[in-house]
Amino acid sequence: MQGTLSSYSSYGLPEGYILISITSEEGTIVETKQVRYRKFVGTSRWSRNRFGRAFFYSEFDFIPKDAFVTAELIAVSGLMEE
Repeated sequence: MQGTLSSYSSYGLPEGYILISITSEEGTIVETKQVRYRKFVGTSRWSRNRFGRAFFYSEFDFIPKDAFVTAELIAVSGLMEE
């Protein structure tokens, strides 16, 4: 499984990880994995200023047919303070 993240603001993405869960049709969790994401840093001026772009990748041995795969961003720092 692979995916990309995009920040909704110019502050960029917070530090954290992606929690990937495989859930069966009956609603039981088959497998979960924690995956770190890598922030995208380009070499051109335009790509360096793309504030919050990152990608993640993980491999699973087996994903059952008709299973649901979800990816959730878990932020551990960089939360907005009031």
